[in-house]
Amino acid sequence: MNNFLITIGLCLLHCSANCQYTIEFKPILNGQKLFLDSADLYTVNSNEVVISNLKFYAGALHLVNHKKQKVKTDSSYHLIDLAKPESTKLQLEFQEELLVNDFRFKLGVDSITNVSGAYGGDLDPTLGMYWTWQSGYINFKLEGFYATENGNREFQYHLGGYLNPFETVQEIRLDILTSKKIVVLIDLEKFLKSIPAELPDNIMSPGKNAKLLSELLVPIFSLENE
Repeated sequence: MNNFLITIGLCLLHCSANCQYTIEFKPILNGQKLFLDSADLYTVNSNEVVISNLKFYAGALHLVNHKKQKVKTDSSYHLIDLAKPESTKLQLEFQEELLVNDFRFKLGVDSITNVSGAYGGDLDPTLGMYWTWQSGYINFKLEGFYATENGNREFQYHLGGYLNPFETVQEIRLDILTSKKIVVLIDLEKFLKSIPAELPDNIMSPGKNAKLLSELLVPIFSLENE
């Protein structure tokens, strides 16, 4: 009986080791890991920049095998908050070990969830990512400032909106995974450099500007060492 239990235990350990993916979201600036309110000097367009807040929703997580289609789906919404390092790492478990070809997720909260009322957990309105029932959830929040010769120039980008024609949720698709630890880089320098100069530094509500910036977020996600 003891040998039988040991064998079962080893099988369970093997499954846990071989059927689990760890997904880590890793924001970077100037090619370096980003730390909030860091004294390190990050620069964008020759200006020193400090990031004080970064939060976003990742939902509808898919790990996909091209031959067998969807391998694993997690329909939950996860609030990634750089101020809480534990929130930047997620785990998905498999029933079997399969080669995964790509990782997909929604950046933001879909329209059905927005109109279904406020939720608990990571969708709790008290977490600072919910406007009102009319405007819904903030999908992506980035705050900080540029240190310029004329003083600090603050920026606040609170991007969301689920109503036509200003829907802001985006699909992120990252191809060719080779490891069970998936590290998703978020290049904030690329995002800040891509923002048109004529846009205001404070975008705090749904509309055409929020939609434009949400679309600019898609290419800043990539896989580490891809």
